Amino acid sequence: MKNKNNYEPLLPCGNKLFNLLTKTVQDRNFEKILVIGESSESLAVKLSEKYSTIVELIVEDYNSLLNAKLTLEGVNGVIPKIMEFERTDYKDNEFDLIFAQTSLTRENRKKIVKEIKRILRADGIFALAEIALTVENPPKMITDMLDWAGMSPLFIDDAEKYYSERNFVTIASETHKGELLRYYKQISTLFEERKEELSDEEKSYYKKLINRINHEANVFLKFGGEKYLTCLTAILKLNK
Repeated sequence: MKNKNNYEPLLPCGNKLFNLLTKTVQDRNFEKILVIGESSESLAVKLSEKYSTIVELIVEDYNSLLNAKLTLEGVNGVIPKIMEFERTDYKDNEFDLIFAQTSLTRENRKKIVKEIKRILRADGIFALAEIALTVENPPKMITDMLDWAGMSPLFIDDAEKYYSERNFVTIASETHKGELLRYYKQISTLFEERKEELSDEEKSYYKKLINRINHEANVFLKFGGEKYLTCLTAILKLNK
């Protein structure tokens, strides 16, 4: 979606993580920033503009890379690349801010976090947004939905401990009740509103994305997923 970076990103948590970062960390000007995850182009642009620096954005598949390049056409502040999140090409201690929105809620979270620790500088900031469980044992229709989507969320009460055990200190965290309900309700509407603005390549990409998300949305809305899942945002500092 070309030059539409003021839109709420097509991601759970929307702009909540960016807002928490800028509200919480006001005494640092990040020079090396990495954004991890598809559909994060508008967030990468906001970070580039906020900190007046080049932001690198990594995605894991070729279609997401093509979409990122289309979306960022004419934008000079963001460089999209394709890499595995758990095995990047970056050097040790390369970034002072890593921003990952809903790219951690998966079974290989542990490996991704290990890689983030490797490439994040000492005292670097890790800004994350995840889908989290609000109950330890959700009903089967919710676990089936999560399995189908390849998601492996943490239990909300365990999240701070999980990252503390990996040498991260929590500076701030928020949960956003109702955010997932808003997201799943609006995602199809947003696509309908914007589809006339999309190129053929973008339509193909977003059709696949919307079809995947619609399945999640149907289960979430039908079975009251807001009782079992929430959106968690957190700002962490790495102690190396």
